[in-house]
Amino acid sequence: AALVALPKASELVASVIATNGVGLDSAVLVATTSLVLDPTPPMGGTAVVLPPLKGQSACCSVEPVVSGTQEEPGYWVDTTAATSLRVGWGGAVDDETGVATVEVAVGTAPFRSDVVPFTLVTGEAAASVPVEGRGLQQGQTYVVSVRFGNGAGAKRVLGAAGTVTVDATAPVAGSVVDTLVADDDDADVADIDARTGSTAIAARFEAFTEDVSTITTYEWAAGTVPGGEQLRAFEPVALGSGAWPGAVEAAGLVIAADGTSVFVSVRATNAAGICTTASSDGVVLDRSGPTPATDLALVVDLD
Repeated sequence: AALVALPKASELVASVIATNGVGLDSAVLVATTSLVLDPTPPMGGTAVVLPPLKGQSACCSVEPVVSGTQEEPGYWVDTTAATSLRVGWGGAVDDETGVATVEVAVGTAPFRSDVVPFTLVTGEAAASVPVEGRGLQQGQTYVVSVRFGNGAGAKRVLGAAGTVTVDATAPVAGSVVDTLVADDDDADVADIDARTGSTAIAARFEAFTEDVSTITTYEWAAGTVPGGEQLRAFEPVALGSGAWPGAVEAAGLVIAADGTSVFVSVRATNAAGICTTASSDGVVLDRSGPTPATDLALVVDLD
């Protein structure tokens, strides 16, 4: 029989005649069926690594960057030796037979499934993919691949649909030093212990360091205890350049009494939403300054 090119949507009629040994034919058997030919896999589609179902371990209100995509890799907070990644997907289309199956794999590089082989997922457009026996390793980058299949069995793989790196460690703090002025660019910043006649404070701080992800936010506050916000709540601060790139200052602090110690605290948050706070050793504020003596005796020795 010759091969015939058929349109994607066709109605086929099959006729069968049986002939015996003496040349007699049977009645014609006719079968009619509708057949959809679908030689192309689903097109389009996206996937993303989603935040865990439970809350993050962030110690502050800054949202972690955990929605990893191919264009913008994310960072994952792994505080309990997590054994799964949550993956969301959508957007794939197939005009002939529809998207019938979705499979998800996890690897250490695009198109690899060396961590989790392709696993059929069903139901909602999101699922937790178990990473059994290995857990999610600190500093490791994981690449999620999604395979869409249509009703005819044709499949297409998104080889790097979502990328996420596990970061379970906080940034390493730099030093925070109380100073007289905030714009002191001297590499040898001198720490002060007291200020008289003023309720102003100033401080310089070193850049914090982060080995796995990046530091996304710096904030600072002032309080009567290290890390406290009794006098000034945490607010964002930008870094400058130089050996001490951070500079903060505030005037008119309302203190309960002269001799109050004030601590400047700096908080840095990384892309996984984990933060570290460092504080100065404190500066004593004295609004009145020294009290002049009122009873002085002058003794002159003429000998």
